Amino acid sequence: MTKKDLQLVAGQIVFDSKMSAKAKMQIFNWLKEADSAQMKAFLLDGKIVELDEQAIEVVNDRFKTSEMMQEMESGTAKTILGIVLAGPVGWAIYRWAKGELNACSKKCGTFSIGSERNSCMKKCEAKVKSVVQARKSRIKK
Repeated sequence: MTKKDLQLVAGQIVFDSKMSAKAKMQIFNWLKEADSAQMKAFLLDGKIVELDEQAIEVVNDRFKTSEMMQEMESGTAKTILGIVLAGPVGWAIYRWAKGELNACSKKCGTFSIGSERNSCMKKCEAKVKSVVQARKSRIKK
């Protein structure tokens, strides 16, 4: 998980929050300066903290096993990041093109999001990969 990914997710959470505009701006400014461990702590606990080396290790370990990490690694988080980065229209165009060019994307729902699509995509991509490997092994013989 890169620092930029953490900033985008934390920024989106702050943007969607019910905080005042002034409070949001203070946190956005802090996010520019915060290191990855501080952002992870913010995502886990909702607090701005200063961390020593031992606390950084604890935060990193907590984050690795957290639901937040699992969610960020899921396709849903990638979709959210895509919408944030490209905007809704850019994301829709990307998904449409991917659906036209990728059988798994088309089969699992071009514009669908969520765990059902993620599961379908993983199964489909694994099946395609096994078929490709089988064909490669036949060609080598």
